[in-house]
Amino acid sequence: MVKKVVLAVTGEIGAGKSTVARLFEELGALLLNADSIVAELWKSEELVALAVARWGPGILDGKGHVLSSHVAERLFSTKSEYEWGCSVIHPRVKREMCRLVEASDRWVVAEIPMLFEAGVPDWVTEIV
Repeated sequence: MVKKVVLAVTGEIGAGKSTVARLFEELGALLLNADSIVAELWKSEELVALAVARWGPGILDGKGHVLSSHVAERLFSTKSEYEWGCSVIHPRVKREMCRLVEASDRWVVAEIPMLFEAGVPDWVTEIV
């Protein structure tokens, strides 16, 4: 069986990840963006419930949606909050990206800012 090519693009803020990823997309790759997936995950009932249980209902807007600025404020307030957030988000993002990779019939470019910090998934074949 031939393994699908999955190119992970990573780097610091402002390093050009999105620019490089879009160039590969123009060449025919399916583009997956970890930050976009995280934003969608924070809309899920599961993560909303976890966030409210952890930080209270003050992190929600009037419609019951998580306010990203409130989440960021709490996640980056202490090391333990940051570690909790990573433990909640990273596995879910990896699962969703894996699902999308498996469903694709094209080669894939995955833009993942915290690739090494979160652990390189086994479906990544190359890293830029």
